[in-house]
Amino acid sequence: MEGRERPPRVERTKIVEFIRLLETVGPNINEIARRMHVHKETARYWYREKLVAKGYVVHAVVDYRRLGLKRMLVIGRLSEQYRSKVDRLVWGVDGHSYIANYFRAMPEDLIVITASVPEEHASDYAAVMNDLKNRLNLFTEVEVLESDWFYAVPMRAKFYNFENDSWEFEWDAIRKEESIDYSFTRRTRAKFDKDDLAIMEKVQTDAGVSLAEIAKILGFSYKKVLRHHRHLLDRGVIQGYKVWWTRTQYNEKLGKSAKKTHRYLIVKVVVKDLAPPERDHLVNDLLRFPFLWSISGGPCTSGELMIPLELVNETFSRLREVLSPYGNRASQFTEDQDQALSFTIASPLFDARRRQWTFDREEMLGAFEDAMKKSKG
Repeated sequence: MEGRERPPRVERTKIVEFIRLLETVGPNINEIARRMHVHKETARYWYREKLVAKGYVVHAVVDYRRLGLKRMLVIGRLSEQYRSKVDRLVWGVDGHSYIANYFRAMPEDLIVITASVPEEHASDYAAVMNDLKNRLNLFTEVEVLESDWFYAVPMRAKFYNFENDSWEFEWDAIRKEESIDYSFTRRTRAKFDKDDLAIMEKVQTDAGVSLAEIAKILGFSYKKVLRHHRHLLDRGVIQGYKVWWTRTQYNEKLGKSAKKTHRYLIVKVVVKDLAPPERDHLVNDLLRFPFLWSISGGPCTSGELMIPLELVNETFSRLREVLSPYGNRASQFTEDQDQALSFTIASPLFDARRRQWTFDREEMLGAFEDAMKKSKG
């Protein structure tokens, strides 16, 4: 039966191996072909026809700790006059607020913001969010939570059929995943500069764009782009790659988002005030969901799941079992995909001369205030 541990078809096995290598070395077709012992044209065909032509995009995964950034979660309820203007508000503070992504939660009408904030300014960022409630009345209520690390979960390609774009598995056939190696959470900050960030933004958006194309876009020489790209890899700033299997992202090669209808329900689960043993247990439970997208961990641990619509009932039932031991410390938020945005690293807030992230509490509040005024127009 599908999902059982049995010898699959040769083609399916090769595609699974191909995806694993793609998320390890990126769209380096020659290197993938060498490791798989196949002709490079075969590997190129798989990449172009099985993925790119069908709208799948490969993104570089950034190690935020290497950049000196900490993941923070903001859960707030907007004042009524701003609830229908949230997209305009978030766009208005892009480049000023360290926001990585946001979505409106259904049906609670909450806004859930993930920010990548300089570690030394985590408490300052929490203060800004509270100022947005107490001074500017953007929020009627707000909660700020911190995570110590972020992990982009590799695709469980062995449970996915790329021929018909569907998940094929049995819940009871999924073996318990190995625990995450938390050694990556102790990595030190890497050396990087403004040019590194500019190149990283491009591969974070679409790692399939060639370095020659990036050089042309940025106005850099090819040698300069090659040198800085190697910096990002050698220093661990780019820690791997992720196949965007939901196909909801903009594909630069196609010039559009290939998926016009939503086939996934996006759910974020958040559990607060966890002791380390509880965190480990929760993380291992979440890793048993085949379509787990990412985990942020620490005293506040959250997981993001991209749930196929046909599996929503089963998944919610299993989520209840996973979250029930944590009582009211656990929350579950369902994303309104029509009111959600994601951004790359906030490079405008990096001081090129001093080579460090900037943080000006009043300036950030001013950016929000300006966006609030413009949203009324």
